This record gives sequence, C-alpha cells and structure tokens, in this order.
Amino acid sequence: LSPVLHHMIAVALDASITHLFEEGIRLHMRAALKLGATREQLLEVIQIVSLLGMQSHLVALPIVIDALGDDDPAKARARRSLGTRDAELKERFVDRVGVWGNAHDVMLGLSEDYFPTYMEQVSVPYDSGALTKRERALVLFAANVSITHLNERAIADSAKAAIVAGCSGD
Repeated sequence: LSPVLHHMIAVALDASITHLFEEGIRLHMRAALKLGATREQLLEVIQIVSLLGMQSHLVALPIVIDALGDDDPAKARARRSLGTRDAELKERFVDRVGVWGNAHDVMLGLSEDYFPTYMEQVSVPYDSGALTKRERALVLFAANVSITHLNERAIADSAKAAIVAGCSGD
C-alpha cells in the first residue's frame, strides 16, 4: 500500500462507528494530507465508513424473516421472486456498489419503496470518484475486518468487491 492509502485506511478504522478514536483520526488525516491526499478523498473515506451502520439491517432482516412463522405475510414478501423493477434496482445497485447478497433480496422483497432510498444513501461514496475503485474497496474491506466490527457477510462481500476492483491477496 502507498503511504497515503495506508493513512486513509487508518482514518477509516479510527472513524468507524465501532471505534471512533478522534486522536487517531486527526493524526492520520494530517499525515495523509501531508503526503498528498485531498480533502475529497478523506471525505469519501468518512462516507464509506459511515455506511457500516447501514449493515445492521443486512444482518438482522434475514434473522427476523427466519424467525417468523411460515404463514406470516412478511416472510412471503421477503422471499418473493424479483419482478422487473426489482431486477432493474438490483442491476443498478450491483453496478454502483459492486456486491449483492441474500439480505438485499430480503430487503427489496419487504419494501420496494425503501430499497431505492437505501441505494441512494449507500451509493454516495461510490459516486464521488475521489478514490479509485481499488482504494474504495480496500478502505471498506479494512473497515469490515476491523476487530471492532467483524461482520462476516460484509467481509465476504467487500473481499469480493476488492478482488473485482483489481486487488490481490498480496
């Protein structure tokens, strides 16, 4: 990793909702700026880690659906086949964010109105362009594997996105 990317990842880890280490954020932001990072890149890093809180429903919704009785209408909605509009939303989401999991199917099935709003919120850092696709993928992967976060689904999804973005095991 370049020294700039190293410090941007450290900013992400220190700024994540599960850590929030202000001194570290300041230290690594200053170092990244000194090494040539832009304010826009650092803002995108903060936007990326702010999405960690959005993952709670991706973990919780499938658990809730599994706990519901088989005759519960919400269970049927969550497991319905995707329609044309759903398939278009899924394609746009994957195109912008790079990943799609079963929990996204559940979320889309439960509320066609909520998912477009969710997609717009999650897409903000992906639309900015301050970071490369590879840098963005590494920042998100680092945040997801942080010891204070450890969301298995998110780790798997962000690892796949990082590989698609051109990262390797090295």
